[in-house]
Amino acid sequence: MFSKKQWICAAVFVQSLSAIAQVSINNDNAAPHASAMLDVKSTNKGMLVPRMTTAQRNNIAAPATGLLVFDSDLNRFYFFNGTNWGEIGAITPKFIADADGNTSVHTETNSNEDMIRFSLGGNEKWRMVGNRFEINSSNLFLGYDAGSSTTSGLENTFVGKSTGASNSAGASNSFLGYRAGFGNTVGDNNAYLGYEAGSANTTGNSNTFLGSLAGNSNTTGNFNTFLGCRSGQYNTTSEGNTFIGYLSGTFNTTGIENTFIGTLSGNANTTGENNTFLGSGAALTSNYSNAIAIGSNSVISQDNEIVIGTSASTSAKIPVSWTVTSDARFKKDIESNVAGLSFIRLLRPVTYHYDVAGLARHLREDERMDTATKTMKRVEPDAFIRASREAKSKILQTGFLAQEVETASKSIGYDFSGVDKPQNEGGVYGLRYAEFTVPLVKAVQELDAENRQLKADVAVLKQQVAQLLKSVPTK
Repeated sequence: MFSKKQWICAAVFVQSLSAIAQVSINNDNAAPHASAMLDVKSTNKGMLVPRMTTAQRNNIAAPATGLLVFDSDLNRFYFFNGTNWGEIGAITPKFIADADGNTSVHTETNSNEDMIRFSLGGNEKWRMVGNRFEINSSNLFLGYDAGSSTTSGLENTFVGKSTGASNSAGASNSFLGYRAGFGNTVGDNNAYLGYEAGSANTTGNSNTFLGSLAGNSNTTGNFNTFLGCRSGQYNTTSEGNTFIGYLSGTFNTTGIENTFIGTLSGNANTTGENNTFLGSGAALTSNYSNAIAIGSNSVISQDNEIVIGTSASTSAKIPVSWTVTSDARFKKDIESNVAGLSFIRLLRPVTYHYDVAGLARHLREDERMDTATKTMKRVEPDAFIRASREAKSKILQTGFLAQEVETASKSIGYDFSGVDKPQNEGGVYGLRYAEFTVPLVKAVQELDAENRQLKADVAVLKQQVAQLLKSVPTK
């Protein structure tokens, strides 16, 4: 019990505290700091806060906001924020959580498991184990707004800002790059890699777009493969296309089952179907179907045409002869009405030089699609092409003139298949020289028949002469 003198001293001390409203606890008689209500100084002792079990802490009646205690069960400091108790530190931190504890980070749930767990809304979503980052879901979305609309779609991987942002039920898709696959909703089995690759796709399935803006406008087209920056950029609904190369098939919209390989190959095609273009700039100016163009800047001018090389080409070699399909089972309306000598007599064999530069201009070999204006513009050919054309223009050629052959055949009513007449103003006349073999054979047969007849006539004449000689009297 305090003595009367001690009670008097305590009362005086309390009155003094009330007067200054600040307290300093120290051993150097220093006044409390001006900003502190309680200023504790020591170099060899600490300050203890109330220590209690978790149950005791939870049993504190009406705790004040800011009340601080040490939980001896959990070895953590807790403070009351006015609504809940919150942890502010621990000797060995293992757990960080929000106010209601359903969103948290666990550094170790079980002893020595060496794992970090991340929970949202009471469910564990991710974990870090060794060098792996595991996700407790069949989907992986990484990036702002990536896969944000996905509801039922499974087995998707979206990486990048807004990738697959509209996806709802689409499954088994892989999108990588800013806005890649942005518009996809229910499309499945797509793979898009690159800035806005396949960004407009909504329901298209089984597409592979690789490159910045590759397949950028595709909406419902299926089974397409576009590899290269802006390859198939404006494709919308077409299917079964394969475009490989920078700007390959860029303006294709609804053309189906095309194969374009090479920078700018098939660049101007929009609706043409079943084409195969191989080479940089191959079939650049065309919009035809069922055509094949092979070679850099090779140009087709009509449907169902095959073109190999360009105006500058000077030689074409293969190790065997071409085989032309010729099966009697698939020929009908057969007639023996081939013109022979009557046709051959009208042909005029000539020598000539090619106007290679004029042919190149006519075929538009030096034009390129301006992707900004979507129009064709002429570009200057490089030095090698110019030199090759110049060299070819000096070669003396031997042959016929297609227009003259056509006129000759028409003049005798012979529909000669050796003349390849262009189907439009952009095409050029051609001759199938192998076809000349048939009227030449016919001409030889006619000459042979005449020769046989002459021989027969000569034999008769010889007999007649012999008879006459027998009737002449001898001396």
